[in-house]
Amino acid sequence: MNDSSAPLPDPLPKRANVGCGYDVRAGYLNVDLHARHGPDLVADVSNLSMLPSGYFEEILAQDVLEHLERDRTEPTLREWSRLLAPEGVLHIRVPSLFGMFEMLAMPHYREFAKAKEVVHLMYGTQAYNGDYHLTGFTPALLDGYLRQAGLLICEASVLHTWLFDIKARKTDVLRDDGEFLQSAYFSILGRPIDMDAYFAFMAEMPVSVHWPVVHRARELLASGTPIALLTNNVKEWGDHWRATFPVDELFEIIVDSSAVGLRKPDPRIYLLTCERLGVAPEASVFIDDNAENVDAARELGMETVRFGEDPFAAMAELDAILERRGTAPPR
Repeated sequence: MNDSSAPLPDPLPKRANVGCGYDVRAGYLNVDLHARHGPDLVADVSNLSMLPSGYFEEILAQDVLEHLERDRTEPTLREWSRLLAPEGVLHIRVPSLFGMFEMLAMPHYREFAKAKEVVHLMYGTQAYNGDYHLTGFTPALLDGYLRQAGLLICEASVLHTWLFDIKARKTDVLRDDGEFLQSAYFSILGRPIDMDAYFAFMAEMPVSVHWPVVHRARELLASGTPIALLTNNVKEWGDHWRATFPVDELFEIIVDSSAVGLRKPDPRIYLLTCERLGVAPEASVFIDDNAENVDAARELGMETVRFGEDPFAAMAELDAILERRGTAPPR
């Protein structure tokens, strides 16, 4: 056990368990405010200036943030982000206000004993100083706090109805499409994704949004790669399809058949799109789920990728083309 002025373990573990309480873990630097818990380092988890910046691959902070005053949430997350190496992961567990409200709304939790249980979860055990819950969290709050600290949610779940279990990566771009889906569902829809339900939904939905493609488009745009959207549409559907995903945010050029009076597979609409994008057909890659549209693009000299049932496979094919050309964005 060390106090904040004592020498740090040598070698210093690459993983830290902050606010560990009695959950002292092998292979971690265990940090806690109270010496009685037997940590490796006794310190305020909001101020770990004795630890090096950009060092830790993982920081575990389970049941910690709710014990801090609300105005310490943001600086504490910034401090933990400082300690993380690039691509390092912060793993936190915090109470869900929505989850506890949902429990209180259930008929059997309105009884005296059950209601006391939820109040206990909401406000803490209160057995000693520091064992009080002083704040709570919603998906929007968690996503906002973490983004301000330079962290992106890459995995999210809810335990026992009332407890968020969140992993957030120190990065500007999430590592893969699975992480993107986890992040998008939690930050936009306010709930963790059910992957089985998601793939079943995508298979059954007649007009689908391929979110892995949206993620890849965002990466390409951020890397400076010019991208365009070429879509067959009718004017009456304009507001509907634009509301399904962030069209104008993702694409520099949008060629809508209902606006230009041409439709795929007419070669002229492909050439118009290339002209507006400022690239020759042979320098472009065309992606579509319709075989006739793909064949027409190939006849113009474009490299092509055809979607099947698996959008991840199509994105892998696109990545291979870009890698071969030496134009793949950094991942």
